[in-house]
Parts: sequence; C-alpha cells; structure tokens
Amino acid sequence: MGGGIAYLADIVGKKLGKKRLSVFGLRPRQTAALGTVLVGVLITSFTIALALLFSKPMRQALLHTERVRMQLAKDQEDLQNLESEVKKRSDRNTTLAKTNGGLTATIADRQAKLLDAQTKLAGLNANIKVLQSKIGIVNLKLSRGLVAFNTSQKALQATNIKLSKVQTDLKANQNKLTYVVADNQDLEKKSIDYVRQNEKLLALQKQLGTEKAKLEADLTKIKHDVEGLEEAKQANLAEIERTKSELTDFQNQLSNAKAELATTQAQLDQATMRLEQFRSISEVARTQQMIFRANQEVARYEVKDGLSVKNATDALQKLMTNAGRAAQSRGAINSRRTPSVLIVSYRDPQTGEFVTPEMIERRIVRQITGATGYKVLVAVSTLNAFRGEAVSLEISVHPDPLVYTKGQLIAETVIHGNESEDALLQELGGFLQDKVRAQALKDGMIPVSNSDVSLGQVTPTDLLQIIDQLRRTDHMFIRFEARAARNTRAADELKLEFRQKS
Repeated sequence: MGGGIAYLADIVGKKLGKKRLSVFGLRPRQTAALGTVLVGVLITSFTIALALLFSKPMRQALLHTERVRMQLAKDQEDLQNLESEVKKRSDRNTTLAKTNGGLTATIADRQAKLLDAQTKLAGLNANIKVLQSKIGIVNLKLSRGLVAFNTSQKALQATNIKLSKVQTDLKANQNKLTYVVADNQDLEKKSIDYVRQNEKLLALQKQLGTEKAKLEADLTKIKHDVEGLEEAKQANLAEIERTKSELTDFQNQLSNAKAELATTQAQLDQATMRLEQFRSISEVARTQQMIFRANQEVARYEVKDGLSVKNATDALQKLMTNAGRAAQSRGAINSRRTPSVLIVSYRDPQTGEFVTPEMIERRIVRQITGATGYKVLVAVSTLNAFRGEAVSLEISVHPDPLVYTKGQLIAETVIHGNESEDALLQELGGFLQDKVRAQALKDGMIPVSNSDVSLGQVTPTDLLQIIDQLRRTDHMFIRFEARAARNTRAADELKLEFRQKS
C-alpha cells in the first residue's frame, strides 16, 4: 500500500511539475513537491478512515489501546494469583499427606483395641455361661432341699399331733388309775394293765421325743443348707450382675470404638478424596482453563413458601441438576462414576463436629420446609474449578421477596444529548454500573456473586438503539429513567426499560 501511495504521489508530482504551477509564491519545483506530499497525506488519511469504518479490530486497536493494556495487566495479575494458588495447594497436599499417615496409624491402633475388646467380650460370655450352669445346679439343690424341708415339717407336725394325743391318753389313764385304785381294789389287775400300758405310752413318748429331736435337727440342718444355697445363689446372682455390668461396659466401649472407627474412616475417606481433588487441581491448574473462580455462583433455584419435605428435597435436587448442567457446559467432568458437582463435607471450626454432605442436605431441606415467603437456593463454587474436574459447591438459602413491580422507577440521570457516541456510551455505562446497580443492591436484589454479569445488564444492540434515539433529540439535556420491565423478585434477572424526558 505504501508503494502504491508513493507511485500515485509521484505521478501527481510529475504532472504538477510539467504544468509548472506556482502556489503561494513558491517555485514550480517546490509546488510539485508540496502537491506530492499533500496527495500522499490525503491517500493515507483516506485509507485509515476506510479501515476505521469497515474494520472493528482496527477501531478497537486505535481507540481502546488503554483498555487493552489494562486487560493485559489484569490477566498477568490473574496468572500470578493462579501460580500462588497452585503453590498453596501444593503445600496443603503435603499437609494432607502427613495427616493421612497419622490417621492410618490411629485406625490401626483402634482396630487392635477393638480386637482386644472382642476377645474380652468372648471371655465374659464364656464366664456367664459357666455361672448360669452353676446357678441351675444351685437352684436344683435348693428345690430338692425345700421339698425335703416341707416333708420333714409335715412329718414333725404329724409327730406333734401323735405326741399330744399320747399325752392326752396318758393323762386320762393316770386319772382313771387314781380313781380305780381309790375306789376299787378289785380293779388292781386292770390298774397293772394300765400301768403297763402307761409305761408303753411313756416309752412311745420317749421314742417320739427322740424322733422329734432328730427331725428338729434334720430341719435345722436343712435350714442351714437352704440358707447356704440361698447365699450361694445371691453370690452367683451378684457375680452375674457384675459380669453383665462388665459386659455392658465392654459393649459400650466396643460401640464407641466402632463409632470412632467409622468416624476416623470417614475422615480418612474425606481426606483421601480432598487429597485426590487437590492433586488433580494442582495437575490441571497448570494445563487446563479455569471454569469457575472461588465463591463464583454456579446456579440458583427459586422455591415457593409452605413446601413439604418431599417438595423441599425435590427443589434441592433440581438445584444440583441445574448446577451440574452449568458446570458441564463449561467443561467440568462428565462421567457416571464422578458427578460434575458435589457438596464437600467439612469440620465445623466452632463445634469441631464433622459435617457430612448428608447433614448439609438435611439442614437445607429443614430451612425451606414449611417456610413462609419465597426463598432462593444459591450454589457457589468453594474452590477455583478447572476444566475436566468436579466443582465443589456451597449452598445457601436467601429470602426472595418481591423487590420491583412492573414500571417502577429504579434510577434516573441527566444526559447531554449533543455528545459524541463514545461519550454517550461511557455515560450510559456509568449510569447502569453506578446508579442502577447500586440502587438495586440497596433495594435487596441478589447479584450473581463473583461474576461479570451485572444487575440490569443491557445488550450492545439495545445500547446502540438508545444512543441513536438520544442523538436524534434536539434537546441538550435529557432526563433518562431506568424502570423495571416486569415484576421482579430479589433473585430474578433485572430486566430494564428506559424512558426519556426532555
């Protein structure tokens, strides 16, 4: 192009030299040189004007050099932040590896304690079986002793009855003998018979007394045996209670050990998963593109009031589905084994409690179940997520009231209608970013966190139409209003309509 311009300028210079024109008192030769220079300037200016008119990259390169330079500086700063983040993750991987080793040793120690407790439990169960068999034998002996005691007691009662009867008969015979001896000597023979009978009764009484003493001795012995058996029974019962108490203690210790083992195993699994995540992050951070920044919103889902538990659970599942689609559209992992998005467990820094994803999901369902007023579930990325990996989520619940009605005024400004297109574009951009966004945030709108999407964003086509309308007006100062284009809740996209008043 430069060669063509020089050639054309040379032809014009030769023609001017042949005509030997003189301008401003200059010699013809100097006039020809001046004409050559002016033609070159005109052709160059015309070429640049055409390039600016038909080439958008050329316009951006000439008119927005400072913005490109600032964007380059920002990209360099982001690159430095990424390198610092990768270094931090590498240090954290080392720490997690050490923690993993400590947890493995702790699990081995607790498994050894668990085996010891199970061995003691087996020994206690064997002792309980032996003691139960002893108690059965003692109960059998006690039953037999009670039967013998009852038999002896019945025999003693019968002997006492017989003895009373003999004593009554003896007393009656003695009375008869006294009466017979005093009244009638003829009855002496009968008296002798009564005396003999009395002697027999005395011998029988003595024999019965001996049997009674023997029975009483047997009864005392049986009582002692029964008392001894009862004491043995109580001792065995106490031993059983003590053994049961020890068994309960060991069972509690065993349950606690199992619970601690399960908790430790969950912590180990979580640490392993985080180690793998950080390892994959440190690998992909050097080669893959970042798809979400830390604390950047991934998805949101609005829910109505008065939900049942089932509907609240379905709402949470729909949020996870929307977040998964958004993550996959940016290049997150998409496989059957690994989900695109997941809720990661953590340890509560205040209580020290280990919070699992299931506990987090139950807490969110409780928050929106039966709640009054509309709510919105917002899922943000907890870490910088890169292409080819899963996105870890943190979910929060926010109120979602009605903020604007259709046609409600949000913000207004005064614009100079006779300014240039670039000046109007800059002024409108400042109005949307400063006044409209600030007022929307003040009124309670929920913006998309850590994102380039702003509240009340307007497409370039709409901006060009607005600028064209502003430039058509004859007024120098124009009152420009931004109003809500529809009924808008806090979590909705803020759609705007604009009105002009002179």
